Amino acid sequence: MRDRALVALAVSVLIGCSAPLAYQPLEAPTPSAVRALPTTAPAIQVATPTPDPGPTQEQLAAACSGLAVTSAALYSGKTHPLVVINEEWGDYVDSAYAINKKWISGAWPSTSIQLVVCAPYKQDASEKVRSCGRWKRQSDGVYGRLFSYRYKMKVRVVAATAKTLQSTTLYGSAPGCYSSKYSSLDLSRKPPWKMYGSVLRRSWPQTPSAVGVAL
Repeated sequence: MRDRALVALAVSVLIGCSAPLAYQPLEAPTPSAVRALPTTAPAIQVATPTPDPGPTQEQLAAACSGLAVTSAALYSGKTHPLVVINEEWGDYVDSAYAINKKWISGAWPSTSIQLVVCAPYKQDASEKVRSCGRWKRQSDGVYGRLFSYRYKMKVRVVAATAKTLQSTTLYGSAPGCYSSKYSSLDLSRKPPWKMYGSVLRRSWPQTPSAVGVAL
């Protein structure tokens, strides 16, 4: 009995406690508030590319000056949308040409244009066709020679690369010596007088009020 008492005393001394150990359970920590995570990921904003509007009127006109139109359509297919550029009056798509209405209305958008027709509309580009002999001006009796002229214009067909595909010279009509239809005749000038036929885009027939009398 004495040995058992000594062993119990030794054990109590080793564990640093003279009394029996009492079990004390640990308290669970109170959970703190946790922010709920979103169930779906936020939408990713993707930039929508802006569609190419195609070449502008100024860029199309520049093809007539040898500058390639990089945003124009390639020359291909059976149908070749085109515009006619009036080089003489500021390089623009002239609405007087009926074919340009397709570009103006959007039936042929800029992105579809393959060809540019360069039309240097110059009324002073002309050539003499015939001599109508000597005439007498009725207002003052001055005599002079009368010549018949016709307008001409060199037209080029240019691809988007500014390469000339075709070129041709167009001619207006040449009035007859006794014709009453012409586009220009100025008898107020000193002779010789020049009588011009129709212009290349439209005809402006006139009825002269004081045409000279043939000799």
